[in-house]
Amino acid sequence: MLFWQRRHGVAFHLLFDSGEHRRPSDGKERGTLVSLNVGMTMSEKPDIVIRREAGCVVVEFAVPRISEGTIVEAIQTTLTQLIENDPQQKIVIDFQRVELMSSATLGVLVRFYRDLAENGGRIVLCGLQPPVQKVFELTRLDQLFRIEKDLAAGLSRLAG
Repeated sequence: MLFWQRRHGVAFHLLFDSGEHRRPSDGKERGTLVSLNVGMTMSEKPDIVIRREAGCVVVEFAVPRISEGTIVEAIQTTLTQLIENDPQQKIVIDFQRVELMSSATLGVLVRFYRDLAENGGRIVLCGLQPPVQKVFELTRLDQLFRIEKDLAAGLSRLAG
């Protein structure tokens, strides 16, 4: 079932695996999230695509520049929702299309790593383009995060 909502000016398109979508009295969504697309409007190409693959959640940033503003807020909201849904997930974040990102994005990723690790979850970053890889090296975050060359290697790292 497809479900759409708008928060903080960002459109969230959610696809659940069951035909029944329920919102219990606590207001939280229930069901297994199959994919989530985040974009500015219903007709716009999503900026963030989330899907399940090989027992992992794959978060793909579909924009070349992650700068200050709405996209960083959308990333933070999306990653927070992933932890709320299942804090022990295996998550691969695919940077294949990202050429530039802000320091605010690094802060969001470090907080996400910490929150996920505290709950027994695991994270791998993959597909970093040379400018983005350089940022991780200069900030020494390449020593904090597991970084793989591509999605296949990232999924393989989390298998088992």
